Amino acid sequence: MTATSLSQIYQTIKTANSIVILTHMKPDGDTLGSSIALCRYLRYLGKEASIYQRDPIPSNLSFLDTSHMVQTAPSDVDLIIAIDSSDPGRLDSRLGEFNATLINIDHHQTNTLYGDHNYVFATASTGEIIYQMLKEWGAPFDQETMDALYTAIATDTNRFYYRSTSAETHRAVADLIDQGLEPIKLNTLIYGQIPLEKKKLQAYALQSAQIQSDDQMIISEISRKTQALYGTNDTDDIVEMLRDIAGIEVAVLSYQTAEDWRLSLRSKQKIDVGSIALEFGGGGHYGAAGIAVANNDYPSVLHRVIEQIEAKLVKR
Repeated sequence: MTATSLSQIYQTIKTANSIVILTHMKPDGDTLGSSIALCRYLRYLGKEASIYQRDPIPSNLSFLDTSHMVQTAPSDVDLIIAIDSSDPGRLDSRLGEFNATLINIDHHQTNTLYGDHNYVFATASTGEIIYQMLKEWGAPFDQETMDALYTAIATDTNRFYYRSTSAETHRAVADLIDQGLEPIKLNTLIYGQIPLEKKKLQAYALQSAQIQSDDQMIISEISRKTQALYGTNDTDDIVEMLRDIAGIEVAVLSYQTAEDWRLSLRSKQKIDVGSIALEFGGGGHYGAAGIAVANNDYPSVLHRVIEQIEAKLVKR
């Protein structure tokens, strides 16, 4: 699924001087790692490139190269590159701060092709797309670039768990390992340094969860009050922990932000949660999706999402 060739993307980049990369809001490993790898290549080409992102970086990803990240919009920008964002809403208000050509690089099947140039493929991660682009362009793969790409690929495949993981995904990582990537070191940094506060929040999410639909669905909720009580708002990976319980087919985690509620949906094999999320203005993939919900709409939307999941689950 693409509307622009790789050569057109390269020519657009080549003619630009000042380039800003936009991560999606509440950045994860894919949007951060992909953006960092691309930014390093753009600066290698001599471009004035930066990554404009305002939300906090997850603590387990603080080892990544953030030296070219900015929290205020640069001026006189020639080109904007949106990374791993299926629609403009995922970029919040930052996109409206610029009047420049927009390249949209993403891997979500629900991408709305909102860019002037769209380079969108349904791969396992946007990091895999960036790897393929840099490989085609003959980019140097230094340690920081490889670390960023591995972080993007490993985190968005949930450690190569999701069904979108392909032979090409593994070949990309194998190539990086051949060039000096150290996956054991990175896995320890990403997954082996979880703060105690987050572990306690995970325990709360599990202990307070409800299991229904013939024990096939698990539902948990984390309010801002609960986040304050446990001293962290890091809800990443909690929904995966719930999904991985034996017998569970679908996990639903609701967590409250300063602006709204978010629903994280995860499934094993039976349910396409991405299609459910799309009906409520969200998006994602077959096994992993999310929805942003206004505070007033949260109870009714949650109820309807659960109803849809229940209707799709095969009774055992």
